Amino acid sequence: MKIIRLLLKNSWQIFLLGAIASIITGASSAGLIAVINYILQNLEQTTAGIVGSFIGLCLLLMVSSASSWILLSRLSQDIIYDLRLEITQNIFACPLRQLEIIGAPKLLATLTADINTIANSSAAISALGVSIALVLGCLVYLCWLSLPVFLIFLFFIILGILSYQFLASKGLKWFKIARETQDDLFQHFQTVTQGTKELKLHRQRRQTFFQEDLKVTASALRFRWMKAMTIYAIANGYGLVLFFIPLGLMLLFLTKIMTISTAVLSGYTVTLLYMITPLRGILNQGNRIKRIEKKMGQ
Repeated sequence: MKIIRLLLKNSWQIFLLGAIASIITGASSAGLIAVINYILQNLEQTTAGIVGSFIGLCLLLMVSSASSWILLSRLSQDIIYDLRLEITQNIFACPLRQLEIIGAPKLLATLTADINTIANSSAAISALGVSIALVLGCLVYLCWLSLPVFLIFLFFIILGILSYQFLASKGLKWFKIARETQDDLFQHFQTVTQGTKELKLHRQRRQTFFQEDLKVTASALRFRWMKAMTIYAIANGYGLVLFFIPLGLMLLFLTKIMTISTAVLSGYTVTLLYMITPLRGILNQGNRIKRIEKKMGQ
């Protein structure tokens, strides 16, 4: 990924520390879930050691999660700072004639919008790293609870994620088509603003332009944008229930065909409910990074 390569190039040491902090976040979250599950199974046998473990893991989770965000945010801000200075120096060194060809709007967009794109991507990477660490920690705990049940769950989770990505990719495809149509519409708007005098002088040309160019393009943009939003809305709605499906399968069907202890049922229920937020974060941030990287490649 271009974004990760950029982060590593700037300071692989800070990136590594942020990754280690994310791993600790995942491990501490899994440990915390294990302690909660143990407490649920032994409410009348809670010891000082269990209480201490719970408090210690809460503190570790808070510190490691915050550290991961801070380290990767610092790295992204360092990159943005260096890029702004480097681009400004390149503008100073560029011949005046070439600057006039490029144009002030494009230069300003590079210094603002393009840099902000990198900032947004860095924030998405930070969120994605923490979410992945949390999910991996939970998966390790689920595997430790029961390997057979874990393999069944893993199959349905992978199947669900692939089906979600299929829907989301269709939505992204229509968003891309809509953006291309929007560019055509902006060209028509440019014709309106720059060729107002000519259009006013030629009534037939003005009517033809309005009916066959601008109106048709605006209608196509409306249709394509709604198509993209509809597919994306369906994908997001599916994503809301995606991770409840394996839980329902376990409670309603797996318990009927195989013996699953109360401790395993409790552990899986608590863990899967906890995993929903970071799993959705992985899907959403992953799609966000894809969109940003496509924009960076343009």
